[in-house]
Amino acid sequence: MACSAPVIASRIPSIEEVAESGVRLVSPRSCKELAEAMMDLLNDDSVRQKLAAAGQKRVSEFSWALTADRTREVYAEAIGRFNRRREK
Repeated sequence: MACSAPVIASRIPSIEEVAESGVRLVSPRSCKELAEAMMDLLNDDSVRQKLAAAGQKRVSEFSWALTADRTREVYAEAIGRFNRRREK
């Protein structure tokens, strides 16, 4: 996605959560769905372009700075909870 390539991925919760509409999701157990998705991307330039653009849009919502900020917030909350329990 970050390279503007259209992406086909397995329809599993963790992938769905991260990718949202930026990828073409297929059942991880369906060769037919995978083959259809691959054929769609190979044969239809507009599908490739739309999916690549959607992936780029989704990727733009992530950054290392945001990840660091959110991680710091989680640690701060965990430390606060730990300290409150110790005070009891």
